[in-house]
Amino acid sequence: MRRKKVSVLALGVTLALSAFAPDVRSAELTEAVRSLNTAQNKAVMGDAVAQAQIPRLRERFERALGAASAEDWSAPSAGNATATYLLCGGAPQGVHKALEAGVVPAGAAPLVTASLAYAEGREQDARDAFEKIDAASLPPTVGAHVALVRGGLLIGVDAGQARRHLAMARLLAPGSLVEEAALRREASMVNILEEPDAFLSISRRYKELYARSPFAGSFWRAIANAFATSALTLAPEQRAELEAIVVALPAPQRLDLHLAAARKAILNARLDLAQHFIGLGETLTQNGAEQRRVSLYRLALGAIGGASVDALEQMRKLDSSALSPQDIELRNIVGSAVTRLQGVARTSAPAPSGLALPQAEPESRPAETAMSSSIRQALSDTDMLLVKAAAP
Repeated sequence: MRRKKVSVLALGVTLALSAFAPDVRSAELTEAVRSLNTAQNKAVMGDAVAQAQIPRLRERFERALGAASAEDWSAPSAGNATATYLLCGGAPQGVHKALEAGVVPAGAAPLVTASLAYAEGREQDARDAFEKIDAASLPPTVGAHVALVRGGLLIGVDAGQARRHLAMARLLAPGSLVEEAALRREASMVNILEEPDAFLSISRRYKELYARSPFAGSFWRAIANAFATSALTLAPEQRAELEAIVVALPAPQRLDLHLAAARKAILNARLDLAQHFIGLGETLTQNGAEQRRVSLYRLALGAIGGASVDALEQMRKLDSSALSPQDIELRNIVGSAVTRLQGVARTSAPAPSGLALPQAEPESRPAETAMSSSIRQALSDTDMLLVKAAAP
């Protein structure tokens, strides 16, 4: 009886080794790409050591690829590893040679060929080839990369399909290079004015995991654009959440964002929001030049709000060397608008003090309308569009 048990156990081990024999033969390809992916996943979370290891790990895969035999290629894992390597930024030359040599088996060829087209920048060929490949039927790692690439290739072609593929990529590979890239792509596609909750969900996830990614620049540009676009239209709780995400940016960039939002609020006579954004910007100043920029916005707000009779004169005397072109535009527009309203005020009943202009109360619609009209006329006089002046 004991001999029979040993025999069964030996048979089980033999069958197991037989089932995985192809993967054993191609283990170096699989392990090389796994190590590369691991380093990339750490790098997008801000691990500088892992980032420095990536070139060496790419070289390791290239060596394994060059040494792979037809027998090595017989393992399904070899094709999956090679496709993953190409889709995560690997060089295509070695894979091209393998395809030309005919060592890539028929079963792996469609995936490898599609991935090679992508790596070589042949987008239409890649798009056509990937249409025949179901990412969900592949092992999760390579499937996630395929879904990510398919989503990226469809941006500008079919936005709905692109977002569905990117969502699948995130689902298949959370906490990875794939998810980081998918989130960046989605952030550039989702319109915060139309889908604020979706945009904030994407942004929150990115900030939590990937704020220190070496690729984060495009994400923060999307955040900056969304902030400038939506600063006056988001619900207060949504605006507060977006401001909390922006906190991850360096202080100078946040200052620019808050002053851009303040500029847009001023040019739309939204004095309450202008006050809010100027206050946020004021906490971020680090030198005299930045303080003078904030002073300009405070004075511009005071001038159009009638809070200070000499705000307009002080604003005009500010040293322009510290101001951006957008700041100077704001000063010119506000100066022209307030001068226009002062002229109107002199031909009508005098106000008790200052200018009879809005004080940020929402119910002051007639006065706000008058200020908005005056600002728009000032823009017309100086041959500038409101959207240009309010842009960050």
